[in-house]
Amino acid sequence: MGAAEYAMSLGSRPQRPLFIVGTGRCGSTLLSEMIRLHPRVLSVSEWFAVLGEMRALEDKHVDACVFWDMLTLATRDAAELLARHPKLPELRAPERLAARGNWRGIAPILLVPLPHLDIHPRAALRALHEHIEPLSSRTLSEWHVTAFSFLAHRYAKTMWVERSGGSLAYADAFCRLWSNARYIHIYRDGVACSRSMHKHPYFQVRVTRALARSPLPIAQCLQNCPPIEQFGVYWSAVVTRGLAVLRRCAREDVLHVSYERLLSEPTSVLRRIQRFLEGTTQADEWVEAAKGCIRLSGWTAGGLESTERLRRACRIGMSELARIETDLAA
Repeated sequence: MGAAEYAMSLGSRPQRPLFIVGTGRCGSTLLSEMIRLHPRVLSVSEWFAVLGEMRALEDKHVDACVFWDMLTLATRDAAELLARHPKLPELRAPERLAARGNWRGIAPILLVPLPHLDIHPRAALRALHEHIEPLSSRTLSEWHVTAFSFLAHRYAKTMWVERSGGSLAYADAFCRLWSNARYIHIYRDGVACSRSMHKHPYFQVRVTRALARSPLPIAQCLQNCPPIEQFGVYWSAVVTRGLAVLRRCAREDVLHVSYERLLSEPTSVLRRIQRFLEGTTQADEWVEAAKGCIRLSGWTAGGLESTERLRRACRIGMSELARIETDLAA
């Protein structure tokens, strides 16, 4: 049974692709945790991040074996990063697998996506393999939708949404591969985002490579972490380019969500998200359950000089976000 047939078996037409995008360290993990509690929406977390977005979002035709290898064979980058930082808080790999320390031997989708959905992720992996193995070749974008649709059916959901940290940086790839996609864009104050990125190994690598404009080795990236204001420059660039992409979409296909407002006004923000997901369908029980995911935590301010440099570095991106705030208030 294909993706379309799975959707029809649940009593609905095949859905339009739906992605949560953000700069990273912006609250998207919290939002994906909230949506995981939704009775009708499948929350796919870090799918493209663990596969390696550059290879996972290529526009090419492949057979089932090639796609399965992508889902189950770790990239060298991922293995090297996890060997140095095996305690990343996002990881959900089964303990017995993680304890072996052989990150190249763990299927990427067992690092986060399947454990996010199931307490028995390896059973889900086997079921997904049984579904994918006999299918005919197709484009990678079609394979991803096939997998998401199968998982939605497996967990009795009527729709899916994928969220990978930092995916606003490659929103143009989403638009190229899925011209009818819809987006929830979650954003956060640039200084707070940049400070959090500066402490996170994944973003230390991304920012170092972005500045070098070269895929430097993981070890070199982690040894030569840029000064904190460079994370602000990176954040501002991602916001500016990403919002330029989203502005090309129909206005009704993009929902902008403030992380700060999600924390301070969760009921109203979650109801906006629910309307975007399902129109007039009510989900009051989900709203109440989702609010329980909120765990407030602060960040420690650095020196005034560092903060001022960061503010300057984030200025352009913050101006772009101010335009969103103005539109929302109108």
